[in-house]
Amino acid sequence: MKRLLVISNFTVIVILGLFLSSCENRQVQRREYKEIVITVPSPVMSSKNSQGSMKGSSSSDNELPPVTKPAIIWKAPNEWLETKGSSMRLVSFSTPSDNPQNYIECSIVSLSGKAGGVKANVMRWMSQVNLNSDQPEVDSFLNNLEKTTTGSGLPVTIVDFTILQVSDDELSSSMMAAIIELTDEIVFIKMTGDKGAVLNNKKNFQSLVQSISLNE
Repeated sequence: MKRLLVISNFTVIVILGLFLSSCENRQVQRREYKEIVITVPSPVMSSKNSQGSMKGSSSSDNELPPVTKPAIIWKAPNEWLETKGSSMRLVSFSTPSDNPQNYIECSIVSLSGKAGGVKANVMRWMSQVNLNSDQPEVDSFLNNLEKTTTGSGLPVTIVDFTILQVSDDELSSSMMAAIIELTDEIVFIKMTGDKGAVLNNKKNFQSLVQSISLNE
C-alpha cells in the first residue's frame, strides 16, 4: 500500500514538472502591424478650370434666372417707398409704416401671355378681399370697368373694388388694380390695404399708372 502511494505521488510530481516545463518553454507570439499610408496627389487645375469651379461653387448663382430687360418703366410717387422686385414681380411699393391708417402695399407684376384674362383675375381678387357680391352685381361691375390709357398711350383697365364696398367700414380689406395688356405679356399693378388707406392713396396709384411706358 505504501509503495502504491509513493508511485502515485511520484507520478503526480512528474506530470506537474512536465506541465511547468512546457509553460516556461512557451513563448508569447507578438504580431506587429505596420500602417502604410498612400498619399494620392491632388489633381492640378489650370487657372481657367479653377476660376470656373469657383464660379460654380455657389448654388444660388446657378439658380438665379437670367437677367431680362423689363418691358415697362415707371415713376414711383414721392410719398411711396420703392423696393426692387424679383422674377415676375418687377417692383414693390409701400407707404411709411409710421402711419398705420394710411399703410398700403403696391406691386407691379408682369406675366407672359394673357394670364387668364381680365375677368378671371378680377374674380380671384374679389375673393382675396372677401367680396361676396351676387352675380348681377359682379356682371355690372365687370361691364363698367374704367378704360383709360397711360401717359404714353398704353391701354389700361382700372379695377377699383372700393366701388363694391360703399357700406363697408374704413378698415375693411380692399384693393385697387390696373391691367395693361401688351403684345406678349400682361402687366398687373395692384394696391392693397384697408379701404380708407386705399382711397387715400388713389391719386398716387393713378400717378403711378400714368407714368408707365414701354422700356424701349
